[in-house]
Amino acid sequence: GGDATLDFIGLDGFLSDEYASLGVHFLPGSTVAVSPLPSTDNWGISTTFSFGYQVTIDFETLQYGVGLKPLSLFSAALYLQGSLVYQSPPLTDASNKFRGFVSSQAFDRVVFKSLNGGPGGIDNVYIGNPIPGPGVVVALAAFGALGASRRRRR
Repeated sequence: GGDATLDFIGLDGFLSDEYASLGVHFLPGSTVAVSPLPSTDNWGISTTFSFGYQVTIDFETLQYGVGLKPLSLFSAALYLQGSLVYQSPPLTDASNKFRGFVSSQAFDRVVFKSLNGGPGGIDNVYIGNPIPGPGVVVALAAFGALGASRRRRR
């Protein structure tokens, strides 16, 4: 999947396919409502009682990284085809600082669950894949050089 920021600016009400063009879907009858929240840009999503105070996001393409700016205490769970890939410990800093997860296992769903015992809030959600580390870049460069040297010999 590509990199994107879901900032919720200008949206109103429950979410479903507002970000479908990015390959991002909130579950039908969505778990979140867009509302003015005390955040950096005053737009965010809040969880509701009827959906267990959680935000569930499905991705059309496999992801390896996701982040958010939490406005409440939460945990995150990453899934691949319905099977749990990763469950975070409770994350207790709700100061609207970036929190991210990078996984070596691909995932197609993330569930952010409020741990407040009530509604929770999220300012932005960031999706994207991590940049390869130096070892991968060196391997790719060596592979490219090998291909180039073979083309020159012909």
